[in-house]
Amino acid sequence: MEPVVRSLANLLVQGDYPGAVRYCAKSWLTAADLDEIIRDFGRRLVAPPNVGWKLDAVSVGETERPAWSINAPLWTLEDGESDLTLSLTMVRKDDRWEIELDDLHVL
Repeated sequence: MEPVVRSLANLLVQGDYPGAVRYCAKSWLTAADLDEIIRDFGRRLVAPPNVGWKLDAVSVGETERPAWSINAPLWTLEDGESDLTLSLTMVRKDDRWEIELDDLHVL
């Protein structure tokens, strides 16, 4: 799961908000929403570290396909690990993970 979440985080770091929305099978946020949230947060996003990035992952119980609720903290140049958090649902479909972008918010 981590490589899939990392790819999404890197799209946000690059400022490719339309690409981030397209990367997800479903999104409750638009590219404009992502832009506004990140701009309002007021810090510069950087790629999460290769080691030590802690995703909060919880199994979503009884579902037709394996699913996980994920909270992934984003990293900034100013703070390192920040309070700005991606909230996702990841669903296993055949041999790949589908992402549902639930929220981007400060925890």
